[in-house]
Amino acid sequence: MASNWKQYLGILRSQYIYYGKPWQQKRMTQFYRQFIGPNDLCFDVGAHLGNRTKSWRQIGARVIAIEPQPQCIDFLQRHFGADPSVNILPKAIGRTPGQLPFYVSELTPTVSTMSQEWFKPIKETTAYTVKWDTTIQVAVVTLDQLLEQYGLPQFCKIDVENYEVEVLAGLSQAIPCLSFEYYQSTIPNALQCIDLLSHLGNYEFNWTVGADFKFHQTHWENAKTMKALLQHLPDGVRAGDVYAREGGI
Repeated sequence: MASNWKQYLGILRSQYIYYGKPWQQKRMTQFYRQFIGPNDLCFDVGAHLGNRTKSWRQIGARVIAIEPQPQCIDFLQRHFGADPSVNILPKAIGRTPGQLPFYVSELTPTVSTMSQEWFKPIKETTAYTVKWDTTIQVAVVTLDQLLEQYGLPQFCKIDVENYEVEVLAGLSQAIPCLSFEYYQSTIPNALQCIDLLSHLGNYEFNWTVGADFKFHQTHWENAKTMKALLQHLPDGVRAGDVYAREGGI
């Protein structure tokens, strides 16, 4: 149970966002079947309350759920702790291993972050007041360390609130399929992520808008075209995910 009323309300809010629409969970699971099969290994980086973890387990995948927020870790332990195919890792992912500050928004834990650069754009692009109440020190490991410990995943989701570049900077080999979050207010971050991936492997890209599990493009694009699309987002598009798969274009 969360330790104070703000954390409790924050977790309730996240539960509504991620579990309040059962049909969305079903659609998510169907979407990920194109990338993931039974017994595949997946990394859920920024697992939050584990809606992706739940979806991937419905497919039969094995999941490493990585999350540094204590209240979210408690939730993950309650819901997935007894599942031998889910390993909950209470850490953050970054460029180098060590300890770093993590900025917690108790009422809006979905925007808790490692990136201070995230504060201004998120305040400007959300309809509600955001406050980062506390700062905690969290253990940081790299994606390379995870690969060494658990093996190469078939899919890796990265949702870390403007810290995606730092996560990918700690990776030195290509992962077959992955996704990272983009925001209209921090598009240079997404462009840099594409550049980092392009140095690791022969990736092709597609993208989604918001929480809609449907590709915006009917076909996959090379890195140059994907970057141009992100630099000229349609009106009203504030956020979504970029997907990358190796061995395409």
